[in-house]
Amino acid sequence: MSLLVESDRARILVDCGLFQGFADLRRRNWEKPGLDASDLHAVVVTHAHLDHCGYLSGLVRTASAGRS
Repeated sequence: MSLLVESDRARILVDCGLFQGFADLRRRNWEKPGLDASDLHAVVVTHAHLDHCGYLSGLVRTASAGRS
């Protein structure tokens, strides 16, 4: 679960969670994110449940892969 907030100055992702529940939902955790993580200015985590912060390591991995 996440929400992308954009303005003229910044792109901020609010939460970066894992999908949980049925297998078809959990498989979505392995898909590429629908945004370019290397263009984010910040990530705000509202609280430390997996559905709100569990994908942070994956987000960092995709951002690092985008910067050569």
